[in-house]
Amino acid sequence: KLSNRESILLLLVVIVSLFLRVNNLEKESYWVDEGYTVVTSRLDVVKIVEEARKDAHPPLYHLILHCWIGLFGDSEFPARLLSAFFGTLSLFMIYKVGSLIFDNKTGLLGSLILCLSVFHIEYSQEARNYNLMVLLTLFSYYFFIRLLVNNNTKVLSCYVIASSLLMYSHVYGLFILLSQNVYFIIDCLSQRNSKTNAKTWFFLQFVLLVLYAPWIIPLIDQISIIQTGFWISKPTIKSLGGTFLKYSGSYSLLLFFTALAAFSLVRMEKIEGKINLRNPIESAGGYLWKVRLSNADKSFMLLLWLFVPLILPFMISQVTTPIYLKTYTI
Repeated sequence: KLSNRESILLLLVVIVSLFLRVNNLEKESYWVDEGYTVVTSRLDVVKIVEEARKDAHPPLYHLILHCWIGLFGDSEFPARLLSAFFGTLSLFMIYKVGSLIFDNKTGLLGSLILCLSVFHIEYSQEARNYNLMVLLTLFSYYFFIRLLVNNNTKVLSCYVIASSLLMYSHVYGLFILLSQNVYFIIDCLSQRNSKTNAKTWFFLQFVLLVLYAPWIIPLIDQISIIQTGFWISKPTIKSLGGTFLKYSGSYSLLLFFTALAAFSLVRMEKIEGKINLRNPIESAGGYLWKVRLSNADKSFMLLLWLFVPLILPFMISQVTTPIYLKTYTI
């Protein structure tokens, strides 16, 4: 439960986040992809789905934007406001996920980092589907973590709803679900005490497959179209580094976040030794420390969440038509 101070801090972060995402929202006119998105979203529902079959992305965002511009119009400010809204909701959800995995302070720090993320702000100001994918990814992982400790019907249902919507928001949502499956299978093989057994888990995945079945044939068609020629260039190791630079916003911040991440993975505990004030340098050299992984299981989950949607598209791009794009990994 949030203390009064933590509640005020979270509210301030959300307010600042909303301001940063709404500020100058209409300053630039639509660029090509935004224009295509808005034009498509003006169509009726059946035509939106038909158009999505020719596109690289599923139709969920276009359908939501269709309803949104029906209420608020299709000029730059109201159309982009939907992404700003999803971006601000993501602040709250990243707080919930961080609090669930670790504690409230971690959740608040996560929300603050996302609040100030130039990368996230940039795509909170575009009428595109990326921030919807961010929000639904957080919902999916939130209920995934909860079902590991509590597999009641409400949690299982919410996980299925969030994950199925995620799959229909962007094709990279499939990589997010794959990262969850990798974690769950390894968790089962290590014989941990998960409240959700393998039978229940794979039934949930079967349900998700059934819900995604209407889009499997369009997905295959889209893959065929992509293989005949696509505009994304083949990624390199430098591209992966550039992705993390994009996340961070600058080289200095990249080094800062990398150092903090590495530091958070280990814990040092003193076994013996004490400082002799007469000879502090020599006595410090006599200290014995025990170094171990900190929160290894939780950190492993986060690392899978980070790297599976990066490494797998990168590897696919090495052997077939490139599909790796920094924006898609948001």
